[in-house]
Amino acid sequence: QSWIESAVIDFPLILSAVLTHHLKASDRRDGFAQCIESGPSTFRLVNDDDGFQATIEFTSTVLGVERLSVDVLPQSWGFESGRNVVWHERERIQAKILQPYWQRIRKDEQARRMLMAVRSALIAADSAGSGIVRTHSSSVVDWIQRNVTHRPLLTEEEVNDSIIEKRRTQMVRAGKWTHWNNFQLACDHLPERALLLAPCGSGKTLAAWRWIAAQLKKRPVGHAVFLYPTRATAREGFQDYVSWAPEADAALMHGTSDFDLDGMFENAPEGDERRDRNYEAERRLYSLAYWPRRVFSATVDQFLAFMQYSYGPMCMLPVLASSVLVVDEVHSFDNAMFSSLKDFLKAFDVPVLCMTATLSEDRREELIRDCGLAEPPQWPEDLKQVAGLPRYRFRRVSGRAEAEETVRSALAAGKRVLWVVNQVRRAHQVVASFVSELPASSDCPMLLTSDGIPVVCYHSRFRLRDRIDRHKETMEYLKAGYKGAALGVTTQVCEMSLDIDVDLLVTEECPVASLIQRMGRCNRNRNARPLSDSGLVVVYPPEDFDSLPYDKNDLAGLSEFLIRADGQDLSQSDIDEVMRTVPGPKRPGDKLSRFLESGPFAVGPRDDGGDGFRDATEFSRQSVLMKDLPEFAAATSKEKPGYILPIPVRL
Repeated sequence: QSWIESAVIDFPLILSAVLTHHLKASDRRDGFAQCIESGPSTFRLVNDDDGFQATIEFTSTVLGVERLSVDVLPQSWGFESGRNVVWHERERIQAKILQPYWQRIRKDEQARRMLMAVRSALIAADSAGSGIVRTHSSSVVDWIQRNVTHRPLLTEEEVNDSIIEKRRTQMVRAGKWTHWNNFQLACDHLPERALLLAPCGSGKTLAAWRWIAAQLKKRPVGHAVFLYPTRATAREGFQDYVSWAPEADAALMHGTSDFDLDGMFENAPEGDERRDRNYEAERRLYSLAYWPRRVFSATVDQFLAFMQYSYGPMCMLPVLASSVLVVDEVHSFDNAMFSSLKDFLKAFDVPVLCMTATLSEDRREELIRDCGLAEPPQWPEDLKQVAGLPRYRFRRVSGRAEAEETVRSALAAGKRVLWVVNQVRRAHQVVASFVSELPASSDCPMLLTSDGIPVVCYHSRFRLRDRIDRHKETMEYLKAGYKGAALGVTTQVCEMSLDIDVDLLVTEECPVASLIQRMGRCNRNRNARPLSDSGLVVVYPPEDFDSLPYDKNDLAGLSEFLIRADGQDLSQSDIDEVMRTVPGPKRPGDKLSRFLESGPFAVGPRDDGGDGFRDATEFSRQSVLMKDLPEFAAATSKEKPGYILPIPVRL
């Protein structure tokens, strides 16, 4: 301690950063330096051959202090007894150094931020030092310079040419594009921290990419990061937008991204430049492999979970610190996620655009008043006209039987139908009522009604590889361009990431925000088809009034919404107005962000069992079917996620 302090260095800061750089040191009495189970009760701290003396001498040179010999350090230690006892030293460090330091930095914002910066830099440096040396022949400095510090900044021209124009050209070929609308053009002028609310089908994703380009025109940065709440939405964001960036720049980041990337573009049209690309990151480098990438589509966890000391996102801070950021579908964030988002916005100065179609009034106010986001801009006249078009004919019915009659009539008339239920069990029941013979396995041809109409069942309890297939089928048969009748039966998975456009929506009662998202899959065309042809929304109570997975608080305001909407022809503006007037769920208090509040200690949720980035509700366990075990055992690490499926904790 005296040796480091001789260099006029804040010793408690250095001690805290070193102690916590593995995110395993808490403020409990036994919060660090514990004997591992079945480990030795005594150990030798240093010896002549471990390079420690050379490290000390290098440090002496850098700090400009006198050389220190390791011989003066106590070497023989015991956890409970002996000449040098670990728990004695641990208690001294906690009581005499770290606790007083915590009291000091609580009153000194700059000192607290300095600790966060030093700790974060040490974690990133440690990750780089160990990862690069382990996997590359080049020096750490050379790798960092080549892939990070000397890599060109991302510019407005690159985003326009590599992503926006290529996506626009793709949409032109698919007949989905005519011109930039005034709303999209206006997003060029949004400030660097803003909230964007726009109805489904308004083109807000392309508008967000225009905002990214506009921010880069003001100030080029290293990376553009588009964050989504789910893996499916991140996959769609990558496939439609980010993948157009150069192969070395584009990244998809989520828990099973390698599986998603495998064969993603193998069926792309001839001439699609993405067919032969390999977007996969070098697995041996873990998070480090993404540092050179410049354009990201990722789940929000991959970046913002650093607020709860998740190790991978901590290692991504060098990327996040030099990024322009879009956070999509913020309405869907649970309380823990939204708490972390707010704390991030308050504490850190990076360009951020938060966006969604609809947002509760309290969350809207928090993002604007407390987090400093600019209010959503007034919609230009063209978007006001679109939002004011009659789009939905809202009708409540008594139950599933009456809803089924409506569905059968619509299918007979050649309509596309989406039926949304709140539980997988009930999704199976609905499918069984339309399909006379269910297949024995998921490796099956398309389900058909007795009249030959395609039926797709899509929910969250498929094996991952089957879920991706069901996702593609749902998109194929319920998209606007599909000619003919089709029925999709889904659970909540339809509420995001599905760019579909059905004529009839049937749904069980659910939270108001979820209901509006489900309605966004119906009559989605920008100009709205006539209500005589499309836009019927049928809502009914769940059978036996089994509202799970929702509780009474989740459903707050639903009865008021249904009363006001029933029997009405509604525009998106009408829905926004109704949503502003009905009560919303009572929200629990904000969750503390460990990154900002832990002081000189730091421990990740995996090591203390505490709250993580998302609200922890363990309804299921990741599992492998017995019949798949031989194939799973033989599969590569990239293939294994395809066999995983979530099984309910209680069957």
